[in-house]
Amino acid sequence: MGWYVEAEKPEMFWFDADFAKLQGTMDASLGKGNVNNLSLLDDGRVLVYSRSDRDPGAYYLYDPLAEQLQEVLRPMDWIRPGRMAETRIMHYKARDGLEIPGYLTIPHGAPEKKLPLVAWIHGGPWARDYWGWAPDIQFLASRGYAVFQPNYRGSTGFGGKHLISSFKKYGQTMQDDITDGIQYLIAQGIVDPDRVCIGGGSYGGYATMMGLVKEPKLFRCGINEAGVVDLVWAQELGYTDFNQSNPDAAEAWYKVAMGDVKADRAMLEQYSPRLHASEIKAPVLIVHGAGDRRVPIKHAEGMRDALKAAGNSFEWVIYPEEGHGFTKPANRIDRYKKIEAFLQKNLSSNSSPAAE
Repeated sequence: MGWYVEAEKPEMFWFDADFAKLQGTMDASLGKGNVNNLSLLDDGRVLVYSRSDRDPGAYYLYDPLAEQLQEVLRPMDWIRPGRMAETRIMHYKARDGLEIPGYLTIPHGAPEKKLPLVAWIHGGPWARDYWGWAPDIQFLASRGYAVFQPNYRGSTGFGGKHLISSFKKYGQTMQDDITDGIQYLIAQGIVDPDRVCIGGGSYGGYATMMGLVKEPKLFRCGINEAGVVDLVWAQELGYTDFNQSNPDAAEAWYKVAMGDVKADRAMLEQYSPRLHASEIKAPVLIVHGAGDRRVPIKHAEGMRDALKAAGNSFEWVIYPEEGHGFTKPANRIDRYKKIEAFLQKNLSSNSSPAAE
């Protein structure tokens, strides 16, 4: 009956004229810019899930015969959409000419000029960021930071070329895509070049540490959550859940997408931030779950020990009962407090840049 497309922003294209008309009615009724998903119920009514970048969403029932629309459930009713920040779609050119899609969130009511920036990098890397309300992004924006989310090459949903061009490019063009997006925002005058931080989880943690290695003059700080820091360890630690689930498939995928641990070992070591800690100048916040089976805590410990040996500044936060992500409310609150304090210390207008 229709085609749902998850490109830069979700869109629904109906083949059925009645549903297309109904979609238009809901789009007009529920606010400009909202994404409205329709589900036909057995009794002829329509369940509508409406959401946006500022609103985590609400469920409505629409009665076509009575032409009545009623809100029935708002799961996160404590969120005030009017106080949330807008997330915009953006595109920019990487240095090799590849177009990179991404998102930029500006703090609500802030002037778009020389803002402190947090580049928040998604995990995967063969995953993507989506347009919509996101708690981490809104938290950072609520503290006065612009937030940049690049769908660097390798991000899924943008075609085969975008995906395949990431193969064996950890720390290389994949990393340059992030840097080039930040430089684009600086050139536009939106971002203060002296107040830029990078952070993220899993692959985002890897990109954080590799960014600090490659661009020591760009980043004032880094937030590494559950990040891979050694590309050889990523393959040779056989007790990770990914390696255990299907060892042959995991090995075959790694050889193509990351690099052969034997034939490409020198390259993998060259782009393993743990082995280049002496090149990192900015302070780092390391956050990890002790029970992580996707990225074992050995990665965090290895990065900590390398930073310590190099005499670099870091903060160490471990949640003993967490895995690959943070689910307990107390830990999530504590994490936000740690991030807020870390950014305030390192990105405030009166904090001093990292030594060059």
